[in-house]
Amino acid sequence: MKKIVLYLVLVALIALALLMIFQKNPIKIGCAVSLSGKNAPLGIAVKDGVSLAVEEINASGGINGRELELLIKDDENDPKTARKVDAELIKEGVCVIIGHVTSAMSQAVLSLMDEKQMLLLSPITGSLKVLEGDDNLISIHPPNTYEQEALAHYAITRINRISIIYDEDNGAFSEPWVNVFSDHFKNYDGTIDGVYGFSSKDNDWNQATDQLLTDPPQGVLIIASAIDTARICQQIEKRYPQQIVKFSSGWGLDNALIQQGGKNVDGLIIMNSWDNDSNRPEYLAFKEAFMQRYKREPQFAETFGYETFMILAHVLKTDIKKKPMLIKDKMLSIGEFQGLQGSLYIDQMGKTNRELFLFIVEDNAFKRITP
Repeated sequence: MKKIVLYLVLVALIALALLMIFQKNPIKIGCAVSLSGKNAPLGIAVKDGVSLAVEEINASGGINGRELELLIKDDENDPKTARKVDAELIKEGVCVIIGHVTSAMSQAVLSLMDEKQMLLLSPITGSLKVLEGDDNLISIHPPNTYEQEALAHYAITRINRISIIYDEDNGAFSEPWVNVFSDHFKNYDGTIDGVYGFSSKDNDWNQATDQLLTDPPQGVLIIASAIDTARICQQIEKRYPQQIVKFSSGWGLDNALIQQGGKNVDGLIIMNSWDNDSNRPEYLAFKEAFMQRYKREPQFAETFGYETFMILAHVLKTDIKKKPMLIKDKMLSIGEFQGLQGSLYIDQMGKTNRELFLFIVEDNAFKRITP
């Protein structure tokens, strides 16, 4: 009898020791974003927001006593590389991959996410073309259809003719922007004078801009990265200073736009679901912490990166097993989350609804002009 008791005690001690070891193992989270190339500003912004969230959570004791380990990869804004680094993260045992920063890269890895039953949690993927499927992608950025309709509605109050220039290399994002915006603008009795595509990889935006400006349009909608948007604005202002009303998709809302464009981007109008003038206590606390950590003000990508991880942390704290599909199911079952700037709602298809804001660039700053 004593031997049986001793055996049971020994088994219990071993189980307890294994449990303690398991609890001490870190929870691995992947982060795959563009850290090189023209979309690096967005990738670095998301990475910094996510990293700050991880640091704060670990400093407060982790997730139910377990430390978080963030594994960061550069997708180089290349589909093949994106699939490669995601496969590496899955092999390294992550339970979620946070990424990517362009809709094209998110689209490129969807089949891998489904094959490996991995959850892709994106801070800023916004193309409805990518978000509308029943797959393993959840984005806390709302579908761009909301922004496209709202911007078209505002644009028609300023002009009735517009041309569009867009980056073909992020077609998953830019092509729906062209089509949906155009449909709404024409429904408001506006006219699309021309649509001009270019390849950011081939740096042929200059040629497309020359074609765009052959005859001066009333307005121009630019659907491109912050850096390319700044360059196109420079050409517009060089040819027709202060004569053309300039608009941008939310892709251009980054400090790199102002740094690269200077006075040439003054007057640029941008629709986004992030409010840089928010006075909510949660956002102000994040903003202060971010500025202390990185010595710069956060923009939308930094904010959404931080928010994404805090939403993930909220789900992980519910004591579910740290398995990708269980995390996905729990996130979808909760549905409503408190973000830094108000509530956001994730539907059963992984699409998010949140408030939209309109900005204009003035005096080297993004200024909110209307809800």
